[in-house]
Amino acid sequence: MAQDYWYDEQSAQLGKEPIPSAWRWDDTYEAGIDLRSCQYALVKFSAAKVVSLCTTSGEQMCGILQNNPNSGLNAVVRFGGRSQVQGAKVFAAGALLTTNHSGRAFVAQSGDYYLCQAMELGSSSKKSLVIVRANAVLK
Repeated sequence: MAQDYWYDEQSAQLGKEPIPSAWRWDDTYEAGIDLRSCQYALVKFSAAKVVSLCTTSGEQMCGILQNNPNSGLNAVVRFGGRSQVQGAKVFAAGALLTTNHSGRAFVAQSGDYYLCQAMELGSSSKKSLVIVRANAVLK
């Protein structure tokens, strides 16, 4: 039986082989601020159906931004499944990740909310693959 693959822009940018298909949960909301330089950053709800960049380390977040919209345009947010994420520091595969003050991922500490788990080694110099959980959990 042939295996189903998704080979999208994320895989091509990372120079990766096709990844076996996986469940993904994306939804679209209004960008509350200019997010043109924030693709694959951690975002939060800032108002009803409006998302903004996470600005406090360890805060509750809703997902990972999949596009790069300007303020007032559609922001595609990944709530579950595989995604890339922008790293803030080095983290190991398997690490539970939270946000820093600029929406970048780093290892969650006690008292932080975490939303995703690293699938590979990550750093501030590259985008890394993660599994996104359906809701942020307090560590």
